[in-house]
Amino acid sequence: MRFPVFVVFFLWAISSTVLFATSVTDTLYTSRKDKIILNYGVFEEDGNVAFKILESPRIIPSEYLRRLCKGDLDRLKVVIFDRVGDFGDVEWGGLNPTTFMVPANLSYKKNKEGFYILGQSAPIVFGKKSSKNSTVEFPVFIAVYEKKKTYKIVGRGTVALKVQIAETTKGHRTPPEKSTHVEHIAIHSSSELEENNGDIINALSSMDMIRQLLATANELPFSQTLQMEVYNLRMLKNRIDNQEVIEKINDVLLEYTAKEKELKEQQEADNMAAKAEEQAWLAQQKQEEEARQQKQEEETRIEEAKQQKRTVWMIIGGVILIALYFGGNMVLKHIRDLKNQRSILEMQQSLAKQAENEANRRVREGVRNQTHRMTDTGKSKLYKEIRDISQKQNKSNRKSI
Repeated sequence: MRFPVFVVFFLWAISSTVLFATSVTDTLYTSRKDKIILNYGVFEEDGNVAFKILESPRIIPSEYLRRLCKGDLDRLKVVIFDRVGDFGDVEWGGLNPTTFMVPANLSYKKNKEGFYILGQSAPIVFGKKSSKNSTVEFPVFIAVYEKKKTYKIVGRGTVALKVQIAETTKGHRTPPEKSTHVEHIAIHSSSELEENNGDIINALSSMDMIRQLLATANELPFSQTLQMEVYNLRMLKNRIDNQEVIEKINDVLLEYTAKEKELKEQQEADNMAAKAEEQAWLAQQKQEEEARQQKQEEETRIEEAKQQKRTVWMIIGGVILIALYFGGNMVLKHIRDLKNQRSILEMQQSLAKQAENEANRRVREGVRNQTHRMTDTGKSKLYKEIRDISQKQNKSNRKSI
């Protein structure tokens, strides 16, 4: 037989064998806005206080973290370290780990591994030295499983997970003041806690998770995490017979359906608006294309007209150049003819002058030769007469002797 939540204190009053389990749900964020949701409890066992994760941590990754794990969220681990090194044969890369501090009124014995993978490792157990309240601050890390015994630390909570260890009575502790979700469920044995109320605890946590995810969902399809949470909640609903919890589950599922319908309608409206905007854009593009074609045709027509004008002026210029060429050639030919005629005339005049000079030279030369001959003849006669006179005198002198 299972009992509704509101009769818990009555059952505690009439049963000395009742134990109390406290579920605390807390949310942490990394610097990249990765979301870590932890559901844990603090229990007293044989004079020790155990910090226990009641269900596997939930991680809502950022796009960066989703790419690191290649979409496989099972590769993401939430880790707490009790030392900064000496992890045996397990390798931790990425960010440097930091440890939690143990308050003075608690004792702690380090485990062999040096780390706790929340949801997989054993609970973290502290020994109590006194009954005073204390708070343990756990630095929480996100790591990606790479291969066997190899992890990479890729994120750290911006604040530590603060777990309050309050003064306890047998089997009971005061719930923390800042817990985000606390439920007291009456049970009669530890086995009944696991079988009967474990599903209720998981369902309440899942409902809180779904509401948080619905608050941030703004498009379809929903994230894989949200769909898995809804599927898990429906499975839990089939195993729970507490009517109050079932009504809460139905409310959450109705919220999920309403949100899905709202987003679907919004998506359809957005699609219609996008389609209308696309049609308007296509019409505008068509008008702009037609205007561009008209402008291009007008520019082509103007360019053709300019080209025709340039062709006409080129022809006219060619004709003028040809006329100037032939006219220039005729002028140059006439000038050359005049020069040639002047050259011929000057040549004729030079030849005539040369002939005249030659005739004058010959006349002068003939006169000079005649003069020389006459001089030579006169000299010869004079020399002859002188010889004759000389001979006559010589003969006369010889006769006188």
